[in-house]
Amino acid sequence: MNGYAAMKGLVIGALEKNIGAVIDGSEAAVFKIQVRPIRPSIFLYTSWRAMFRCTVHYRIANKHYKQEIFAKTKASQREYDCLKRIWESLPDEARSSVPRPVGFESCGKNDILLTEYVPGWNLNRLMCGACLPAISLFSQPQLRRWSSTVAQWLSRFQTNYLTVDAEMTRREIEDVRRTLKGLDLLPDWLRSRLDAYLREQADTFLQVHRATSLDLVARNLLLHHGRLVFVDFEPFGDRNIFHGGLRFCADLWTKTRYRFYPSGGFENIERSFWESFDFRGDKTKFLYAKVLFGIEHLDYLLMARREYWKNSGPQWDSYIQRMASQAEDWLGAAGRETI
Repeated sequence: MNGYAAMKGLVIGALEKNIGAVIDGSEAAVFKIQVRPIRPSIFLYTSWRAMFRCTVHYRIANKHYKQEIFAKTKASQREYDCLKRIWESLPDEARSSVPRPVGFESCGKNDILLTEYVPGWNLNRLMCGACLPAISLFSQPQLRRWSSTVAQWLSRFQTNYLTVDAEMTRREIEDVRRTLKGLDLLPDWLRSRLDAYLREQADTFLQVHRATSLDLVARNLLLHHGRLVFVDFEPFGDRNIFHGGLRFCADLWTKTRYRFYPSGGFENIERSFWESFDFRGDKTKFLYAKVLFGIEHLDYLLMARREYWKNSGPQWDSYIQRMASQAEDWLGAAGRETI
């Protein structure tokens, strides 16, 4: 039995065990289950896990019905629990923004997450396509609306999971300061001044609101009939409330090989995002969060360059250099704000 056939068998088994959540109705009789693989480039940009579109055919009173289910392997119990918690906490009118959780089945290394199947176009692909000269002017208003929608959803989601934990925030700051010491790409004077800023202004940031942070990037968003649907719910743990938005913006620039703060269209997209974001009174702490995130993101880029982008060409090196210069710009802005 090849790998695909074995995986298909696991998915069918998971569906059969969770059939009560798949089909609404005790009188239903299942007579066929179809399982088809989904190419990552069409649905999610996640090539390391197998994904399937499943169709459950059943009868109720001699009438034929079918239910579409999405199955993802190498999932985690945390992801299912997070999605279930979100689904149950959202009002009915907001549930269209997340897929309905169906079940989770532990299968060794190939744990399977079952959710409602949601068709749609990957937002990352749409935003990359909108950069083409022939359609960029036409697409910009729509892209700004999508960005605002993401910010509004993130704000609503975080409202349900807000905490204030000064000790956790203090540990985050100390972790970033340790990361900063290893960033040899930055000149010594800049690292010294960034470290001093993080240390001296830490008290102003300790009571910032925190919330469960998701992998809020464009590749995990689908557009379906004018609505955005979020399809990946692996939590990062509690982070400051700006982290998800900063990650969303940084991912756009990284994947499209644009500067983090370019002039032109994507700068407007980012502005639309933060104009629609609920800062919950913490807006004065936003710059501090940007400095924290910028250091973490630069460290990630350097790690990814060593591990994954060895042969990717000079464009990534150029992007890393721009991020390094951005750290200096942020420090300058921080200095002006704290004087």
